[in-house]
Amino acid sequence: MVVASMMLQLALVFVQNRKKPWVMAYEMLIVLTAIKPAMDCYRVCIGQEMEEHHVIDAKYELVCTKCAEMVCESIPGSLLQLYVSLKVKNASRATVGSVIVSAMTTGFSSASISFE
Repeated sequence: MVVASMMLQLALVFVQNRKKPWVMAYEMLIVLTAIKPAMDCYRVCIGQEMEEHHVIDAKYELVCTKCAEMVCESIPGSLLQLYVSLKVKNASRATVGSVIVSAMTTGFSSASISFE
């Protein structure tokens, strides 16, 4: 799940920075160290302007990163957790609570994506 998410993020970085190889290498390093979401949030908060080689601005890049994480990590992780908890004969309240919190977190994340 994590590898699929990173592959999607690396593809986004490639498309976004393919005209500047050194910038692309730096951005790929950010993805591989798993700080891409934090960097995207920082760039949106400071209002970073779109550079001439970029395809999309920082806000849409943040949305794409969040969508990649949600599709590749959060939703499959929640489904796996639900599957395992249903297979266990005596699921505890903590297990049920964990599944509910995972589903609610994924729902909140998807609801907080703003395209404005």
